[in-house]
Amino acid sequence: MITNKLEMVIFKSNEELALEIKSLRTRIGYNQDDMANYLQISKAAYVNKENGRNEFTLLEAIKLCVLFNKKVEEFFLQTS
Repeated sequence: MITNKLEMVIFKSNEELALEIKSLRTRIGYNQDDMANYLQISKAAYVNKENGRNEFTLLEAIKLCVLFNKKVEEFFLQTS
């Protein structure tokens, strides 16, 4: 008999993700202007995302994973 295992996927909160992104950003020596340029958005838009007020788009999320050399699931999903 084949059974399907349904796993619950839980995303990190905007606040948790924002703290991680800020930490990673400073670790690689980028400032908020650098990040905005990299993501091709305004600095104000980036600041709102880094502060957890707005969410990153799918394209921005992919770019962040590339920049920080992280897998999507380790970057955006809760670990147990």
